[in-house]
Amino acid sequence: MTFRSDGHDGGLDRLYNSCLAAANSAPNERIDSVTSTWRYIGSLPGLSFEMKRGLTREEALARNKAGALEGWNPWFPFHDWTQAREPKIVVPDPEDPVRRRHVRIYEVPHNGTVRKFAADSTNDDIHYFWLPARPSDEGAFVAPHPTYEGHWRLPDVPEDVRPWPQPDYTWRERADFLEMLSRVEAKAECIMYRGLSICRICKKQNGYEAFRLMEWEWPAGYRHYLADHAVRPTTEFEAFIRSKDAET
Repeated sequence: MTFRSDGHDGGLDRLYNSCLAAANSAPNERIDSVTSTWRYIGSLPGLSFEMKRGLTREEALARNKAGALEGWNPWFPFHDWTQAREPKIVVPDPEDPVRRRHVRIYEVPHNGTVRKFAADSTNDDIHYFWLPARPSDEGAFVAPHPTYEGHWRLPDVPEDVRPWPQPDYTWRERADFLEMLSRVEAKAECIMYRGLSICRICKKQNGYEAFRLMEWEWPAGYRHYLADHAVRPTTEFEAFIRSKDAET
């Protein structure tokens, strides 16, 4: 995968103690620190959601403290949440199985060990939670990592291993592809702020949004590289856009 330039994605996997589920493990099965198998365990409202319903802050805190998912309350201690140095995972949206969510992984102290979980929230402060799972667990699914297109390496950073935009003037299908890209972007999710981007070639400001569809994410300014600098997309992204455009 390609890591984001803002540093929010990627890094080495951190140690996860699989013993927290060992008591109920099936023979020869365990939950690894590098597992890609997860399961959805439910949702909980946040403070803002409860207070919008007319509760005081104290009442909302009391309701949060009483909430639990499979006997675990992720809100307490909320201040001990630590973002794991692992890539996001891509999971089905609990409210819309056609849509995908790109969710972060966290760690929190739990019963003398460390619990790893994934979490995401809606604009109205409903929070969804996932736990690592064994393949045989009910509801378990394989969660891939996101795939990024158009995330270029930073200038003058030798350790940045991402690609650099290169023109390909022999590509004859550019105009057709840009039309397909427009149609796919019209149905993709728009992520409103991903950090201001500067074109690596001409140095102009090149947007601050991103598009997300299924496992893929790409900057809104990616089009500029294709249209103005003759860059050709990767084979994988080109195939993805063509397949999604064919579904229209």
